[in-house]
Amino acid sequence: MSQIRVRTITKEDIDIVDRLEHIGFSEPWPRSAFEEIVDKKDAQYYVAQNEAGEILGGCAMFFIAGEGDITNVAVFPEYRNQGIATKLLQYVVEDGRKALSSVIASQVSEHIIYGGVVPDIASRRHAEAISGVVSQALLQANVTLNDIDAVAVTYGPGLIGALLVGV
Repeated sequence: MSQIRVRTITKEDIDIVDRLEHIGFSEPWPRSAFEEIVDKKDAQYYVAQNEAGEILGGCAMFFIAGEGDITNVAVFPEYRNQGIATKLLQYVVEDGRKALSSVIASQVSEHIIYGGVVPDIASRRHAEAISGVVSQALLQANVTLNDIDAVAVTYGPGLIGALLVGV
């Protein structure tokens, strides 16, 4: 993998980012969301690109009450499992804070045979994977649950079963 650069979205990126959104999510954001986010002060969409300028993935973040809320991360299928999502997430961590771990439990291969996400299967897999993901993240970060002061979660958008896991 060549050198990866992360930068903010431009109007010229909207077609590619819109295609990425439709490939990566069963309920994609509308194109208008990306057109609006280009000029928003309280939100940002970051893209990862290679040395040739090809967009490999993207990450959306909304800024609320002095904090950042990461709403989605997507990587084109041919570039997955190459550290692109990790690079995007590390880029959006601010104020000298350091991401101590990044663990992903992917279900893509399981859902691809259905042509999209099957909510019941996704919910079950989230419930099955959460303990292992947390354990691996703690191990990777060299911390214990007693060292954790807070956990961030989202309440949407997304599949309700997946959103309830861990809450």
